[in-house]
Parts: sequence; C-alpha cells; structure tokens
Amino acid sequence: MADVPRSLLSSANARAAAVPKGRWLLTALRWLPLGVVFCLTSFLALRSHPSLQDLPQMPRGIVRVLDTSDFLNNVAGFGVLAATLHLSAAGFARQTWSRVVRRAALVGLVAAVLECLQIWLPERSPDWRDVAAGLIGAMIASVPWFRNGRDA
Repeated sequence: MADVPRSLLSSANARAAAVPKGRWLLTALRWLPLGVVFCLTSFLALRSHPSLQDLPQMPRGIVRVLDTSDFLNNVAGFGVLAATLHLSAAGFARQTWSRVVRRAALVGLVAAVLECLQIWLPERSPDWRDVAAGLIGAMIASVPWFRNGRDA
C-alpha cells in the first residue's frame, strides 16, 4: 500500500462510500437479462444444424416462420439482443445518438464474431448477409432509444 499514491486511495475510498451497500445486486439483476439473451442468441447462432425444428421447446408456428428465412432469424435475434442491451444500459431513458450507435455497433460486432465462428461448425458457413441482417436488426431495435439533440 505504500507504493499507491495517496490521491488514488482517497478517490477509491470516496467511490466506495458513494455506492450504497447492496447496489451490486441491483446492478447484477439489471444486466442478467442481457446475459440470458446473449447466451440464447449464441446458442442459436452456433448450433451445428441451423433449423429450429429439432427444438421441442419452440412453438411450431414460430418455427415454421423462422425456418423459412435465415435473414429473419438474424434480424429478430440480434434485434432482441440490441433491445436488451439498451434496456440494461439505459432502461427506458432516451440516449444520445453516439451511445445508441455504439451499442448497435457492439451488437453488430457480436453478430460478425458469431458468424465467423461458424467456420468450424459442420453444415454451417459464414455469410456476410447474416452479419448485415444482424446489424439491421440492431439498428431497428435501437430506434426507440434515440434522443433528438446534441450529445452532452
């Protein structure tokens, strides 16, 4: 502790005193839905067989619609991921365009990484159209969080 400057110790103590006890639980609960949706999106993107018919938990009507178009799967899946990210980060508050665009770009990056990981899966191949569909879904889902005006 002797090597740490006194100014850093005092600022760390001030930050620790400013955070109420038990706040970590609220923060964890706020980000938990994002973790669940991310795991579900990753599971569906990295399955060795792209069809949803072998998932008995999925309602048959939804399976029929989603199995017709891989593009719709990606738009819907990454749109839900982006909406969950926005809800976890900002709640229902409108945000400046730079924050919203950064989050949408992060979801687009996740879509690109998951698509690239399909190289090692049998019966799957990466496609740039799927990455574009993921980014389109993220942008569509981001629209409700845009706030008019300049960044603060």
